[in-house]
Amino acid sequence: MNRTPLLCIAALAAVLPAAAWSGPGSGSKNPSRAQLAAPPAFDGFESESTSVVTTFREQFTSGTNEGQWTWGNGFDAIESSGGNPGYWLRNNFLDTFAPQPSTTLGIPSQFTGDYRARGVNGIAVDVQVLAVDFSAADRPLTLMLFSDLNNADPNDDCSVGFIPDSDIPLPGQGWKRFQYQVPSSSTTMPANWGMVFGCSGLNRDAAWNAVLTDVDQVTFFFGDPRFFFIFQVWDVGLDNPSIRTSLP
Repeated sequence: MNRTPLLCIAALAAVLPAAAWSGPGSGSKNPSRAQLAAPPAFDGFESESTSVVTTFREQFTSGTNEGQWTWGNGFDAIESSGGNPGYWLRNNFLDTFAPQPSTTLGIPSQFTGDYRARGVNGIAVDVQVLAVDFSAADRPLTLMLFSDLNNADPNDDCSVGFIPDSDIPLPGQGWKRFQYQVPSSSTTMPANWGMVFGCSGLNRDAAWNAVLTDVDQVTFFFGDPRFFFIFQVWDVGLDNPSIRTSLP
C-alpha cells in the first residue's frame, strides 16, 4: 500500500463532518496535553506504581532509523550534527502543502502494532523548520495513526488523529518538542481525538478500536488536516520520535 491517502489528506478533510472532532481542534484548550521543552522524558505521565514503563526513542545515531521515518521524497538525509542533540532526519527540499514525516508502511517497528496489547500511552517528537517559502505560521502538529485494517482493500483504511494546541516552530526558533497522550486502554475514542480520513462505516469508537489495535503508520502532519494549504518548499527536521508503554 502506498502513502497516497496521507498526501491527499487536506482535500479529504474538507468533507469530514465537524462532529468527527472535538477538543483542541474545535477551539477548546487542553492544558493536560503538554508540549514539553526538554527531550526525551515523558513528563507529566502517570503510571501505577507496579507498572513496567518503557520508552523507545529513535535518535538516528550513526544512521539508525527504526520504522524508516521519512519526509516522503528523495531528499531525506540523516545529519550527524545540529539535532536535539546530535543526529537528526533532515529534508531540505520538500515541496508540499504540509510536511508529513511518517514511518514507512509495511515495516513493523516499535511505532506500529497493537497499541492496546503493548500498553502504549504516549508518543513524542522534536521538529524544526529551518526555512519555508512563505509561512509556517498557525499550524499545529497533528498526530495521526493509520491502519489498513489488515487487508488490501483501501476503501476501509482508517486514520485517527489528535490536534494539539501548540503550533510548529517558525524558522529561526529551533527545535520544539511535542508530546501526546495516547490512551490505548480506552475502548471509547477520547474527546480530544477524531477520525481523520476513511473509516467507512465505522463510528468514532469503532474507528478508535480498529486503529489502536492495529497501527500500521504514525504521521506528524504540519497543520490542521481539516484545512487547505498552499504548496511551498520546506527545509525541515525531525528528531527523537519516541513511544512510551506502561504494562502491569
